Amino acid sequence: MSEIQKVDLGMLNAFLSRNATIDLRRIDLRHASSVNNYEWTGFENNKDNLVKQLRIYQGLLWVVPNDRDDLARKLLENNIRSPAQIANAPKEIFIQDNIRIFDDDSVLAEEVHMRATTLMSKISSFQQARTQQLGLSASRASTDLEKLNAFLKKNQEIDFRTTDLLHTPTIDTYKWAGFEDERKSLINQLKTYQRMLRIVPQDKQNLAKKLLENGIQSSLQITSIPKNVFIQDNLELFDNDSAIAEQVYMRALALRKAVALQYISYVQQVQPHSRTTRFIR
Repeated sequence: MSEIQKVDLGMLNAFLSRNATIDLRRIDLRHASSVNNYEWTGFENNKDNLVKQLRIYQGLLWVVPNDRDDLARKLLENNIRSPAQIANAPKEIFIQDNIRIFDDDSVLAEEVHMRATTLMSKISSFQQARTQQLGLSASRASTDLEKLNAFLKKNQEIDFRTTDLLHTPTIDTYKWAGFEDERKSLINQLKTYQRMLRIVPQDKQNLAKKLLENGIQSSLQITSIPKNVFIQDNLELFDNDSAIAEQVYMRALALRKAVALQYISYVQQVQPHSRTTRFIR
């Protein structure tokens, strides 16, 4: 989700009015199967853009009181588009600069800032735990590029950037002849390869393999270090092209944020509504 995504409040409000029965705090905006259940009549041509705007709006709903959806819209009107934007501002400055949004209620403004700060802290903790988990997995299972390349060659017709590596019925359709004994290991390697494919340019698949060769296996691993350090330490991988190195870093950063938001969305949906409030307090 891009924090600089322009929000058309007129169109957003019209869509929300058409879908007034939906609890925007808890709906699933990650999967098309869920999104398609909403009433899109009259908004068909703006669907993709509206989904992005709904995600921005949803993020703000998570940090305002349950009975103050209007505050989320006021924040949008004042170009505040994410919990991170709120939390990154010192509390006193946020309250002072936005007190009118809260009808001069500094207590309410402070509550929103605290909710945003708590939410971002939970995201950070999740990302750190995920980084440690991926690091442990990487130490246990290195990528056998020779075997991976042989499998990819046999399955050239598959787009491993988008293919489903989570469900057995799909995985069974791949050509496994000659790789039966390595199937489990190869699936894990394919997942790692897919993570790298998703952050390199479309025409740079070999770059994904170069990253794997150098022990780089996830977007979290990349973004756990400063951008300038990542570029400097890995510039040779990118044939000394710092622009591509920066592009990969920024894609990894965007993917990391998307994963964190998916985690939050998952928690919002699986927990009872009464527990959802406690999650952000």
